[in-house]
Amino acid sequence: TPSLQLRQQGSGSNVTVAAVQQPLWSGGRLDAGLDAANSRTRSANVAITEAQYSLALRVTGSWQSWMQARGRAEALTRGSSLLGVYAESVRQRIKGGVSPEVDRELVESRLAQIQGDLAAARAAERSAVSQLSQLIGRPLRADELSPGKSVTVQLPAFETLVEQSVERSAALRRIEAEVEAARYDTTQK
Repeated sequence: TPSLQLRQQGSGSNVTVAAVQQPLWSGGRLDAGLDAANSRTRSANVAITEAQYSLALRVTGSWQSWMQARGRAEALTRGSSLLGVYAESVRQRIKGGVSPEVDRELVESRLAQIQGDLAAARAAERSAVSQLSQLIGRPLRADELSPGKSVTVQLPAFETLVEQSVERSAALRRIEAEVEAARYDTTQK
């Protein structure tokens, strides 16, 4: 620890005293402080990784929402066209006097319901694309999100996945670094 003192003596002259103090032994306090600071730095770096994982999970969840909405819209579109065929068949049957008028009303109400469901699915699809755009920080189009037809993933066994998640968990690594920093703080105290 450097220090500088200026003193005035009784004879009017000034005396300057410069000193450097170095403790011979600090009981490990300096090393513990350095180790604690290093642990906190590691903890902060792992917290960044944790935030990245969290963002990746949110992006993946939004993409999954888009895929579900898109699949629902495709299924409803196919169902709507099939109901259109049925509606025409029912109209012909009513004209021929084979079916009652209530069958037409049932098919038309089902068509109206499927159109409403389709509108909701398409709105959910647009919402998911918008949310993904916000998460990644650039505008997206739905055609950019479709996976390739040849994409297949073989997942490892569940036990392996659990083991890998524990090993790679940013939250656990951050907590370990914080515990280590607390140990060094205790040593320092």
